[in-house]
Amino acid sequence: NWLPELWTALGAPQVPLQREVPAPCYRIDVSPGEVGAPPVSDEDIVPPGATPLTLLTNKLLTPECIGYDRDIRHYEFKIADTSISYKTGDSLAVWPRNAADRAEEVCEMLGLDAGQQLRIVPLEGARNWCPQELSVRQLFTHVL
Repeated sequence: NWLPELWTALGAPQVPLQREVPAPCYRIDVSPGEVGAPPVSDEDIVPPGATPLTLLTNKLLTPECIGYDRDIRHYEFKIADTSISYKTGDSLAVWPRNAADRAEEVCEMLGLDAGQQLRIVPLEGARNWCPQELSVRQLFTHVL
């Protein structure tokens, strides 16, 4: 193994040969379920404080024909009839969703039952929001 010798030659600190596996941040309880009957509706899986909005416009602003190295877009969202207000310079966080059929395809490839119901319990050290009840398909659709 040449890597330890490389670190020595570069004068870099040695990388530990063993790493500790961190403690889990979530406990997951699994129970049987059906894909068509998840424990919560897809529309109800929204992070705390978030408001679902409808995307009206998704326009590419950078030219594709010259191979521009950035994908810059103009988005417009429907905020009428919501509690959302917007002023120039405000920022927006996006909570995307994967297509349900693609999530089911991934579950099948991994040998997972997309209909299984999950109860996710945050433990000490949990930092990211995750719905507490959802199906395996919803986990791949809304969270991962």
